[in-house]
Amino acid sequence: MKTTKCKKGTLVKKVVLVKWNDISKSTNSELDERASIDSFLGVMETTGVIWKESDDCILLAQEFWNFNGKLSVRDWVVIPKCVVIDITIMGEME
Repeated sequence: MKTTKCKKGTLVKKVVLVKWNDISKSTNSELDERASIDSFLGVMETTGVIWKESDDCILLAQEFWNFNGKLSVRDWVVIPKCVVIDITIMGEME
């Protein structure tokens, strides 16, 4: 993960593209026993705003509500840092 040199919290409120391994991918197809299990990992690219961060994961906000002047997160995904391949900063939330 390219962002490991950043202090915790330095990416909060940044608009980012996160490339990560989706470890929960499954299919409804017959397992080819000859296939490499690495080929089953799904590499995801998800955009959003890093809303919260812990030592182990990031909360990526993707949709917001403005309710009576208070911004709240409506749609979000939690991504464990151990599956993150790369984080690209695309901008900053105003």
